[in-house]
Amino acid sequence: MNQETSSYIVIHGHFYQPPRENPWTELVERQKETFPYHNWNELITYQCYIPNAWARVLNEKNKIVDIINNYSYINFNFGPTLFSWLEKNFPSVIERVLQADRESLEKNDRCGNAIAQVYNHMIMPLAEEKDRFTQVRWGIRFFEKKFGRLPEAMWLPETAIDYPTARVLIECGMKFVILSPLQAKRIKPIDADESSWVDVSDGNIDTGMPYRLFLKNEKGSKIKEKFIDVFFFHHSLSHAISFEKLLKDSISCANKIEEVIKERKYSPYLVSIATDGETFGHHHPFSEMCIAYLVKYELARRGIKPVNYSWYLKNNPPTYEVEIKEGTSWSCVHGLGRWKEDCGCNTGAHPDWNQKWRKPLRDTLNWLKGELDSIFEREGADVFKDSWQARDDYIEVIVDPSPGNVERFLSSHLKGKDDPFKKTKALKLLEMQKFGMLMFTSCGWFFDEISEIQTVQNLRYAGSAIQYVKDLTGRELEEDFLIRLSEAKSN
Repeated sequence: MNQETSSYIVIHGHFYQPPRENPWTELVERQKETFPYHNWNELITYQCYIPNAWARVLNEKNKIVDIINNYSYINFNFGPTLFSWLEKNFPSVIERVLQADRESLEKNDRCGNAIAQVYNHMIMPLAEEKDRFTQVRWGIRFFEKKFGRLPEAMWLPETAIDYPTARVLIECGMKFVILSPLQAKRIKPIDADESSWVDVSDGNIDTGMPYRLFLKNEKGSKIKEKFIDVFFFHHSLSHAISFEKLLKDSISCANKIEEVIKERKYSPYLVSIATDGETFGHHHPFSEMCIAYLVKYELARRGIKPVNYSWYLKNNPPTYEVEIKEGTSWSCVHGLGRWKEDCGCNTGAHPDWNQKWRKPLRDTLNWLKGELDSIFEREGADVFKDSWQARDDYIEVIVDPSPGNVERFLSSHLKGKDDPFKKTKALKLLEMQKFGMLMFTSCGWFFDEISEIQTVQNLRYAGSAIQYVKDLTGRELEEDFLIRLSEAKSN
């Protein structure tokens, strides 16, 4: 570690788009809201992902004097559903992303900028345990296949967490996670006694250091060998970047960052910032240019070094532990209400609308998921050596659906002799399960109205899963599904 530097900054960009492919054609259809672009992915690619891969630095005469790969300077995750789409449609962008991670490994002592993400942005505390494990395992394996290394951390959708979710991350080998300061409950020095706990539940946790989150046994005692480290992002800085146009110019942004550093009481000090990656260019046009000048030039002038979370953790392990609030997120003040009920959170675009449809939608999908799981276990017992292990490993086929790879997968997981009927049945069961998880993508509940494209997309996945049930068993679930869904009233 450079002893001359006592101030560091990590800017994390959560780059993500939900799966948009039609489940029957595997193509993203034209979305009229994005004209003249074909769909939302394409629009945001031109406004955000491309500009950040080749960010321009201009001089006082508006002449380009440098082109910067912003992904080389920021911590980031790319959701697998977005990464896969970009890989097919804009491979040059993905090459810049991969190049950035390789460069970050070289300059940060083999610590990379990229981290993994839960596969399809499912709200983890609302999911069944086996689905949490599959989502994390799929996210890890996808990352390993694409980045050529194991991830050290995983972005949780909406930073939604509880202790069972933390346990899944720990058991899957994740070293750290990024959360909002409003999700912390209390802190104390790791070696201090129980009387040393300090309440930070109002968001006043010091975000300039990492913390250790321990699992607890049935008696409430911490399990010293079961932990994950936590970085909490600086709330006001992250909020200003996301919603207050702080990235309008790099000088003002650097001034705000420096103000935070001047309040520090120890060294080294970390300024931790996290936001949606689409902030850089899509939500705030040209802000990727501000980021480029900020991370390469302006911060260096002030002795503030951009690093990634992995490097900082390696050089500054936690000395404090933290307890978190159960069932919280970064975008719902009610915890997890936004994804299960009419909690009051919405976009604000339609103040006279309600979101009472959220609960019956989730109840309906939970019912369907229960049916899918029962069918998977019963029918899968006939074809798989271990049905749930086969589902965990199915990410190998999702990443590489070539005939040879499919055959290798089936030969590893099928019972008995080479039976074409069993192979077909096995793949249909696994596709049914895939769509049974995709239908819980968080965006389906986030916005104001059940008939918006995000929720309709989730219902498409449900419809596809229902068709697989009929094909596999002859059983009709659609009528029962629609009866339950009819309780979800459109505005």
